[in-house]
Amino acid sequence: MVVIGEEIGWRGFLLNELSKRISPLKAAIIVGFIWSTWHIPGLIFTDYSSTSNLLIGIPSFIISLTMLSIPMAFYVFKSKSIIPAILMHASHNALIQTLYEPMSVQTPYSDLLKDETGLIFMLVSVVVGMYFGFKLKEINIKI
Repeated sequence: MVVIGEEIGWRGFLLNELSKRISPLKAAIIVGFIWSTWHIPGLIFTDYSSTSNLLIGIPSFIISLTMLSIPMAFYVFKSKSIIPAILMHASHNALIQTLYEPMSVQTPYSDLLKDETGLIFMLVSVVVGMYFGFKLKEINIKI
């Protein structure tokens, strides 16, 4: 249920409102940045993240979610619905938090590499975000 509420706010409202004033790509990046920073108190004060190194984990998390906001925005604009964003967000949570994290082997370096705060996820998110950033620039969006 939390995912639905977040996506109504982030991509259902904020993304559309920003897109009336700035480019869809810039709007997606701003929404992604706000979305990621929204989670920082949870990263710091709860067991939301398994990282022990917040100096690397928090910037990695911010970059990852900011970049993941771009394909989410692309599919929201393309479909004219927030359903793709809800499905992507819920799938992300299920795979990363429920499946991948418990299956990960704990090593001295695993906190830097795994989970939503890890460098591997950040690198993959940057590549995916860049790909969809080019695609987002190509589509004609009418709000």
